[in-house]
Formats: sequence, C-alpha cells, structure tokens
Amino acid sequence: MADYKEVIINGIQISREATLTGIQRVYREIILRIDKLKGEDTDVQILYAFCKDSPHNIIKPHELHNIRCIELDVSNRHKAQLFQFPKLVKSRRALSVSFAMDLGCRAKNQIVTIYDLRPVIYKKYDSLRFRVKFYIAMKLAKKYSKLILTDSDYQNAAIRNYFGCKKEKVVTFYCGWEHMNSIEEDEEIFEKYPQIKKGEYFYT
Repeated sequence: MADYKEVIINGIQISREATLTGIQRVYREIILRIDKLKGEDTDVQILYAFCKDSPHNIIKPHELHNIRCIELDVSNRHKAQLFQFPKLVKSRRALSVSFAMDLGCRAKNQIVTIYDLRPVIYKKYDSLRFRVKFYIAMKLAKKYSKLILTDSDYQNAAIRNYFGCKKEKVVTFYCGWEHMNSIEEDEEIFEKYPQIKKGEYFYT
C-alpha cells in the first residue's frame, strides 16, 4: 500500500442486498475493525463508498470514526459497480479493496475477496448464466487484481488450481480467530448432540 495515499473500500455490493448473509456480517466486522485500527495510522486515507439512501446499508456513516464515507448517488447499482466506482478509483489514483466478492468492478488496481468457488466446482447449485459470469469475473480478477484474498487454505488451493494463479497472488486471511480465542471450551455439546463426534467435523 506504500504506492497509494488512498484506499477505497467498495461497499456497493453489500448496500444493495436485501438479505443479510454471512458475507455481509463478515464484511461489517472487517470494516469496523479497520476503522478502529485506522486511528493508529494516519499515513493512508481510507474511504468507504456505498450507495446513498439504500435501506440495506449494513454500515451507517455515524458508526465510522476514522474511515471517511463517500455516498454514491445512483439509481442503478449495477451501473455504479461497473462504471461509477471504477471512475472514482481512477480519478483519485486510489487502491480499490473489496471484501464482498463483488467481482463486477473493473478497477484494475484492486484487491478482491473470494470466499468460495462453488459456482465453478459444483455446477448443480447455480444457474448457467451465473456460473459463466462468475468464471469470467474470476479470469478478470486473475488478470487485473493485485491480490486475491480468501478465507481458508482450502479455497486458496482451489483458486490456484482452477485458475492457475501464482501462489504469491492469493492470500489467506482467517476471519474471526480473535472471537475463537475469547470463547471458553464447552464439551457439553457432545452430550447434547451425540451425532457430533469429537474431532470429526465437516466443511459446509
């Protein structure tokens, strides 16, 4: 990030989703933690771009104290994602960062987050149209993104294997590890749910 004085976080995707998903919850926690950490670092300006007047914004401007908010006044959020946001990033010569898997953004100087390759690996869960769009977006992410973030070593390996990304381009970050550190062990769950066997867990 030494080459950039500004980092713009893309909040368009999560400000247009009516359903609260796991990705949105993770996104919210990440932004709030970055806002807290930003108070200790003044070298880089961090901005958060989101859709103005959207009823689905999971982060309100008053919640952020160190990250500056940019409201995008748009009627069509898809156009904002494809045109307005990349124009904003380019005009400010900033680095674009997304934690919401919004691969539609065309900003070349970007860091994107991919949580899973389900549309590519498991064909029966998504429509053909969505899978094709996802595949093309992944190819663009490989070509233009500075980094691709993912939240597990399993997905890290999958991204590299399916799309031939270089190892140094795909970075794993572990969501919620600090939450796990604060939780005390409670082995009563094995008595409450006997179908769960200690040490035998499944990826879902």
